[in-house]
Amino acid sequence: MRLEELPFVDVLGKEFQTDPYGAYSQALAEEEIGRCPFGAVVLGHQPIRELLRDGRLTTPGELAAAMFGITEGPFYSWWRGMLVSQSGPAHARLRRMVAAAFTAREADQSRPMMREILQEILDDTSDQGECDFATDIADLFTMRVLCRLIGVPVEDVPRFMRWVQDLGKGFSMNVDEDIADLDSAVVGLSNYVEELIASRQRSDDLLQSLVDITDGGDRLTHEELVSLVVLLLVAGYDTTSNQLSWGMLTFLEKPELWRRLVDDPSSAPLMVEELLRYRVSAAVSGRMANEDVVYEGINYPAGTYFMVSFAAAGRDPRAFPDPETFDADRDGETHVSFGFGAHRCLGMHIARTELEEAFTMLPRRLLNPRQSGIPEFGTPLGVHVVKSLPISFNSETL
Repeated sequence: MRLEELPFVDVLGKEFQTDPYGAYSQALAEEEIGRCPFGAVVLGHQPIRELLRDGRLTTPGELAAAMFGITEGPFYSWWRGMLVSQSGPAHARLRRMVAAAFTAREADQSRPMMREILQEILDDTSDQGECDFATDIADLFTMRVLCRLIGVPVEDVPRFMRWVQDLGKGFSMNVDEDIADLDSAVVGLSNYVEELIASRQRSDDLLQSLVDITDGGDRLTHEELVSLVVLLLVAGYDTTSNQLSWGMLTFLEKPELWRRLVDDPSSAPLMVEELLRYRVSAAVSGRMANEDVVYEGINYPAGTYFMVSFAAAGRDPRAFPDPETFDADRDGETHVSFGFGAHRCLGMHIARTELEEAFTMLPRRLLNPRQSGIPEFGTPLGVHVVKSLPISFNSETL
């Protein structure tokens, strides 16, 4: 079989925008890799695991921006230099240096802080009996946690949220249309982070851990530190906030799951793992072949773009029997929704911890939740955004 004979997934078409999982399911019924308008689209769980460990595939880096005609300016400079855009020894060095600050143990130590922040938000929200879950709870919770982690004063959180939300547009398919906002956000965030580093007293937080990092005498440069903190804020906010909203939407559709969380809060970690498989916010990533790649008998020439779909992989029936069913007690394969290989999500333990804490507390504060309006969504490419999720609920506390 040749590349052009693989099933075509029209990721820019209207049907895909409204039902991406349906489109993925049709393609997966034929092959584990398909075609899309950009090149190849990796759909299957096993091909993702194998190809993301293949050194011949690298992150697109600055080429991703160039695809939209962006070849200069603040956003371009930040994008080409950030951790996610690095490959090979440069990427390995940065990952090795910062890995100790992003362990599961470090994330666990932040649980009391996360509970405190969510408690404050719910105290301000739950008496109303209704809210927009996406903007009033998920966005605020995730941004306040990240700001607390790096020592940003609570009064500066609204400014940070505007910058981070604007910079999050860089992970969408409208980069060329949003470049003015992207440039402004990079400048604003970078300048603030530089001032924060320069003016801070020593403290016990994530930013201090990054400042103090040494590895055999090697240290993060000032530019690397600023770039990493900006990436942490953008990637950590966008993916986790939207994952919370996708989780809430899933539980609204399946109220028996919410009742289980009410009756058994200890089931939250199982629910979170299944949610990450079933409806992942970080839906798509990209790779480029830096030389010819032959996989399963098909030749992908050097320069081929691979759209890697973590959303499709979670619904792959070869890895997950009955993949359309949400089963928190599922055995077998684990999802690849945090990526795989060298570029596996650096902040996955922080994200997982936030989700677990949220879906432990929320069911005891938002009783009998239901949709009170029509949700609004972004494109299923990049980070699949929940723009709005209106809900109503009973405000008693268990």
